[in-house]
Amino acid sequence: MSNLPSAAEMLARAEALVPALRARSAACEAARRCPDETVAAFREAGLHRLLQPVRYGGHARGWDTLCALAMTLAPGCASQGWVLTI
Repeated sequence: MSNLPSAAEMLARAEALVPALRARSAACEAARRCPDETVAAFREAGLHRLLQPVRYGGHARGWDTLCALAMTLAPGCASQGWVLTI
């Protein structure tokens, strides 16, 4: 697992997305769905694979990291952060 991104790296990736989430928050609210650009950014950052087992291409992090990730994204847009956690 040493070549996998650390929890700190995953949180840094999430932190880098906060300004974009903030910029898309009104569009998210108006559309009542997560913008496609956000879903693409989550995938590009590898955030969708956070809990996925390594044998299936994931990062094998725990719920503690997922919760920290949600709290990191929430200041940008809580709705989009919530979508990532589910």
